[in-house]
Amino acid sequence: MSESFRLKIVTPAGVALDETVSELKLVSAAGEIGILPGHARYLGLLGTGVCEFRSAEDGQGKRLVLSGGFCNFSGGTLTVLADSVDFPESVDRESYGKDRGELQKIIENGDTQTPDFQYALERLKRIEAIDSLISN
Repeated sequence: MSESFRLKIVTPAGVALDETVSELKLVSAAGEIGILPGHARYLGLLGTGVCEFRSAEDGQGKRLVLSGGFCNFSGGTLTVLADSVDFPESVDRESYGKDRGELQKIIENGDTQTPDFQYALERLKRIEAIDSLISN
C-alpha cells in the first residue's frame, strides 16, 4: 500500500492545487471526513470549512478553505471540484471584515427562504472558516 495519494483541487478558475499528500481532513456536507492512503472509493458533497493536509514530500502541515462543490477519491487520487478555495497567504482581511457586517444585517433582517438570505449565510460560513484559517 502506498504511503501517499494525489490531491487535486480544481475551481472554476482552474487547477488551484496539485500535490502528493499523506493525509487529509475536509468538511463535507455531512460533517468532517478524513482520507488516508488506501481509503475506500468515496464521492461526497463538500461543505464550507478548513481543509487540512500533510505534504508527502516534506511532511509539512498545510491548511486552506474549501467552499462548496464535491470530492471524489478513486485510484489513489482525491479530486476536489470546489466553488472556491482560499489560501492563508491570499486572504484580504479588510475586505472580509467589511463583508461580515453587511452579511450579518441581511441574515438578521432577511426572509430565510430568499436566495439573498441563503447566499449571505453561505458567504458568512466562508468568512468564519477564513477567520479560523488565519487565526491558527
